[in-house]
Amino acid sequence: MKTTPRLLTLLLAASLGLAGCATKGTEGAKEAPPATSSSSEQKVVIESNLGRAISQPEALSIVKATEADGDNLKTRDIVYFDFDKYDVKPEYRGIVEAHARTLRSSPESKARIEGHTDSIGSSEYNLALGQRRSEAVRKMMVILGVPESQVEAVSFGLERPAVPGSDAASRAKNRRAEIRY
Repeated sequence: MKTTPRLLTLLLAASLGLAGCATKGTEGAKEAPPATSSSSEQKVVIESNLGRAISQPEALSIVKATEADGDNLKTRDIVYFDFDKYDVKPEYRGIVEAHARTLRSSPESKARIEGHTDSIGSSEYNLALGQRRSEAVRKMMVILGVPESQVEAVSFGLERPAVPGSDAASRAKNRRAEIRY
């Protein structure tokens, strides 16, 4: 019989402790806006190849900022990468954005992103790294509104060097992703 008062006291103390942790609602608090299905308003957050998470509206604002040089950028189709990296560097985002605009305006077109590496490392490692590079460019295009079915990512690893040679300059030219139609 003595355990019942102790149990009730313990339950009362736990209830009061938990009640103290509850958050208080404020009067006039704004209600979250209802979810919409519009892709321009949808906050799609990914682990991007930029090294941080970005939202789709932010990505679209980047595109608008580069539309002035879009024609120039479409003629360029190579994105270069740092050693052992697969994040798209800021100086190459405009190229990806220009190709994304082209693909969005031509739904019948398809692109293949070909990932390449330099000769350092094993064939298996370089195939995987080349795939990560091509996927980084592909994911950026998808975030920018290109349907996934319109762009494919493949890897050639170290098998198709752009420049022969084993010096630093040659290796830098071989660490790339090429956008092909």
